Amino acid sequence: MHLVKMKKTELIKISKNIGLLLITVILMLVFFEITLRSFPGIAGNEIHNSLLSKFYIGGEGILLFDEKTGIFLLKPNIQTTVYKNNYYWKLKTDSKGFRNEKEINQADIILVGDSIIYGTGLNYEKTTPFFLQKQTGLTVFNLSREGDSSFEQKFLLNKYASELKPKYILYFFFENDIYNLSESLTENEMNYFVEKQKIDDFSVKRGKNFESNPDNPYYSQVLEKNHLFIFTAIKTFINSAKNREHYKKNLNKSFDINSVEWKYQEKTIKQMKTFSDSINTEFILISITNKKIIYEKIKQITEENEIPLIEVEELIEYNKNSMFKDEFVLKGDGHLNEEGHKKLTEILTNYLNKKT
Repeated sequence: MHLVKMKKTELIKISKNIGLLLITVILMLVFFEITLRSFPGIAGNEIHNSLLSKFYIGGEGILLFDEKTGIFLLKPNIQTTVYKNNYYWKLKTDSKGFRNEKEINQADIILVGDSIIYGTGLNYEKTTPFFLQKQTGLTVFNLSREGDSSFEQKFLLNKYASELKPKYILYFFFENDIYNLSESLTENEMNYFVEKQKIDDFSVKRGKNFESNPDNPYYSQVLEKNHLFIFTAIKTFINSAKNREHYKKNLNKSFDINSVEWKYQEKTIKQMKTFSDSINTEFILISITNKKIIYEKIKQITEENEIPLIEVEELIEYNKNSMFKDEFVLKGDGHLNEEGHKKLTEILTNYLNKKT
């Protein structure tokens, strides 16, 4: 009897200890959750970005996923504030889901690019589309979005350009476009386009394997968003090393001009040029890179296909790891600042004025 009482006492003691431990864990999680919500930058820039990001599907996320094409789209007709790398900016999209301040049914110029031309880190009135329209008096439609590569760009151009009836299509090639292709498509998908798809076939379809593919951490981030900051922070911390390794691995492909990514890129440029010709629009390429091997490859492609090439040397920094000169870049971010967008607009305006 005495032994039974001792066992009961021990069990009660163990239960109390487990209860106290659980309460302690819960209180710690609550403490860290409150701390992260109050000071989201306390755990570093990478986690800060993941906590405040709206680049995800569902809830306050600004993305949609198109099952037919495998392409992520921006929600149409939204107005919100977006955060990245210590910069907040207002985002407004039109009925098509692009960053245009008003509805545009006919455009003189279509801008095709990625986050540089989209205007990451800045409000619309400080970006190239705004300045270009103001300086030229021409209507400008911005088809550019963050993270886009030629995979998305060629599809979107084919879908929307005809109805906009532009005089010019300005295509901004940025050197990380090659890297982004590796995130968007598998090698087999790229090879299929290069070897089998006809030049007038703009259809796109990406396999669903990327949703759970550990080599594509970007997509695992945008497909879901945990409402608790603490779990988002933990997930980001666990994936951070893998993400950096993934970035280094695929970034090197940008310098291999014989890679399937480059073959895909070259055919895409030819495809966009052929399409532009079919709608009586001039296709112009702007190369943004400070790497000689990449610039020479783009120059070769443009010359072989009789595509005008606009130089942006005034923006470029050739002696540092950064792409742009210090006076034209957002500190701690790498995208163009307001002065950078003004300089780019000046280059574009001077070129277009010579054609009129």
